[in-house]
Amino acid sequence: MNRLFPALFACTVLAAAGCASRSGASGEEMKDERPHQSVKSRDGSFEGDIWGTPMENSPFGKLRIGMPRTEAEALVGPGSGERTYMTGKAFIPFYFGTDRIRDEVLYKGIGTLTYAGGGMVSNGGKLVSITYDPNESGRRY
Repeated sequence: MNRLFPALFACTVLAAAGCASRSGASGEEMKDERPHQSVKSRDGSFEGDIWGTPMENSPFGKLRIGMPRTEAEALVGPGSGERTYMTGKAFIPFYFGTDRIRDEVLYKGIGTLTYAGGGMVSNGGKLVSITYDPNESGRRY
């Protein structure tokens, strides 16, 4: 039994790693298959991401990484759905930065915009990611 346990443990770890690396249906995993570019924010303080290929005359074409949410929504309007989630930084003791919460705003048939620093005590956050996706349903389950 003592010799069998390490082998079973190794097989379990390898199987779990293999399952975690497969592409699935979630948006984060599918982004890896799209063209990607890292872009400096307007003020140069951080880098954001642009995923996918912009559609011709897309309203997202006016947006720039680092824009406040209020300014971005003034240009493209409100989304058709929204999702808020905590990042791993929310669990770091004594981390007081602004990237603990992210808001993902969905635009049906266009894509998604992700803002960092949103939440109860901020002004909606700054744009950190633009994802062009003409297949975006505009809602999350």
